[in-house]
Amino acid sequence: MKPTSFPQSNDTLTGGPGENYGVDQETVPDLEIYRGTGEVISCWSFDDWWERLSVLFTGRVFLRVAGKTHPPLWLAGGRVFNSGGRKKGDR
Repeated sequence: MKPTSFPQSNDTLTGGPGENYGVDQETVPDLEIYRGTGEVISCWSFDDWWERLSVLFTGRVFLRVAGKTHPPLWLAGGRVFNSGGRKKGDR
């Protein structure tokens, strides 16, 4: 999977050489994010059709986080923002 830009993004986390993050990738890409009160949202897309088919047939996505732990996470397959660009659940 790869990070994907989205209209609601309002900040960017800067990537760099993979060894700086303890991963075996050559580089870790920049990550556009929406930074809200107490949360950060990013958008990801599949690299190729094989990856899409794999998720379709297995129903599984793996999350890899460098380090010994990670904060609570929420993964969604649908829209996180409504058509007005606001997060779902916001008033």
